[in-house]
Amino acid sequence: MRGRPASWVPSHDAWHRRELSSAGLWATLPAYLGNSVNPQGALVLLQALDRLLAFGPDLARLAEASDTFLRGVDQALANNDEVKSYIAELERRLDAGINQPELPRSSEIITDLEEFLRRQRDDG
Repeated sequence: MRGRPASWVPSHDAWHRRELSSAGLWATLPAYLGNSVNPQGALVLLQALDRLLAFGPDLARLAEASDTFLRGVDQALANNDEVKSYIAELERRLDAGINQPELPRSSEIITDLEEFLRRQRDDG
């Protein structure tokens, strides 16, 4: 490891001080979902690990949870024109190669999503 990366994990630091190698996997999740538990992130990470290590995990239940979560997010977004517009702008910028869109305050964007995720957790 050369230098400290932008997103530093304390456990990597402990290994590095003992001159041991470490690695990390990260999944990028949409900012407009806030800090909600998102099974899509775990699914993507496990799929990546399986491609690297070929350990053949059974991801059927996680894939189902991810699909259910994404359908719920889509449903919550369908009723929020402001969020739909924001996501369309993010996609347009991504397609145009613009890496850092101006992000509005998250409280303005995720109110409906937070409510949906709260209900999902409570029903859970």
